[in-house]
Amino acid sequence: MKVLRLFDVSAFVHAGMVNKYAHLLPPLDVLPDMFRERRIYCGGVSMLWNVLYQYWGTCDMVFCCDRRPTIKQGMYEWYKSSREHKAGVSKAKEVCEYILNDCGLPVLFQEGYEADDFIYSMVQEHKESYDKIYVYTGDSDLYFLVSDNVSIEPSSTRAKRVNMQNYTYTVRNNLFTPYNVLTFYKVLFGDKGDDIPPLEGRLAARMQEALDVPLYQKFFGDKETALSLIGMFGPDATKQGQLVYPLDVRVPTTFATGDKLRIAEWGNAFHNKYWKTGSRDSEHIERCIAEMDELGLATDDNS
Repeated sequence: MKVLRLFDVSAFVHAGMVNKYAHLLPPLDVLPDMFRERRIYCGGVSMLWNVLYQYWGTCDMVFCCDRRPTIKQGMYEWYKSSREHKAGVSKAKEVCEYILNDCGLPVLFQEGYEADDFIYSMVQEHKESYDKIYVYTGDSDLYFLVSDNVSIEPSSTRAKRVNMQNYTYTVRNNLFTPYNVLTFYKVLFGDKGDDIPPLEGRLAARMQEALDVPLYQKFFGDKETALSLIGMFGPDATKQGQLVYPLDVRVPTTFATGDKLRIAEWGNAFHNKYWKTGSRDSEHIERCIAEMDELGLATDDNS
């Protein structure tokens, strides 16, 4: 079976800042002094390495990253404006990308685009050439991608696994939601997590009456068709649809598999429980840590 696994790196980094893998700082003694003393956060990397241990070599893996300011922030200045940025998150993302690149793993990014844009575009480009595509993310923005061969996998213990079998009662915590209508509801009623406000009440009511019916519900998993339907209700509806649905971005057709020796070395370096018996090249890791230090990726309390 040909399998593709797509990762929202930001989701893992954020999860890694709040769970047991988190800060690599005292009093945690899970990780060695060379990380803790420099205050280099890579809890999200350790979580990614759990998945790498399970699946590396059995499938293609691609890691998708954000680059801000985004195109959507240019469309609507308050887009994701209220999100709290915990100390160290931005540097933790850079550390994660650095380590992924050092391992030769495919990392996708482009100025102005988000991980969601790359994941959406990867699914569109490759859904016919893979038997299964697994999307690792922590939010619901990409649930509309779920299909017979595309499913959502959790990036943390708090995230959800969503597939065709459980979609209708999973996406809104046991509140029945017809297949692929969640994204349309975000267009109508806004997305608090992304600071997207609801449409004006009469417009939203008119759109829901016209489109929230079985005849059209099946189309909301296809972005282009959905945006065409939404666009019939004027410029405000059009803009809202463009904010909710991900953007198209060019993506590669082939991917590197990465260097297993390097992957094992890093797994050992931050004492990931699955990689403790792997190869260890402390000199290489120490050189990388020193380079991250020079690049300013160490974190202070105010970063």
